[in-house]
Amino acid sequence: MRRMNSLLASRAFCWQASKMQKPNYQFEKRRKEMDKKAKKDEKRRLKLAAAQAAAAGNSEAPPAPVEPA
Repeated sequence: MRRMNSLLASRAFCWQASKMQKPNYQFEKRRKEMDKKAKKDEKRRLKLAAAQAAAAGNSEAPPAPVEPA
């Protein structure tokens, strides 16, 4: 009986190991690309605001960056 229980336990372990969730590399890649794009857009927006302020002759600094929600 003891041998039978260990055999069933090992089979259950193998079944659970095969059902473990696999990493979703496509989602991670898409998320990384979206973060890069958001950072690039933020830099572009800040540069544009600084250029407009300089063109208008204002000595004010551009507005503080806004955290994305």
